[in-house]
Amino acid sequence: MQSLLHLMGFLWIIGFDFGSIFTSFLMSLIPIRYNTK
Repeated sequence: MQSLLHLMGFLWIIGFDFGSIFTSFLMSLIPIRYNTK
């Protein structure tokens, strides 16, 4: 049971990191798209 909690925490940390990287990537793309207009 404890190993399952560790696995869930590990996956949550990876998901959180991926989400922050993805949002920062989108934020860097938005000004470029507005500048091309």
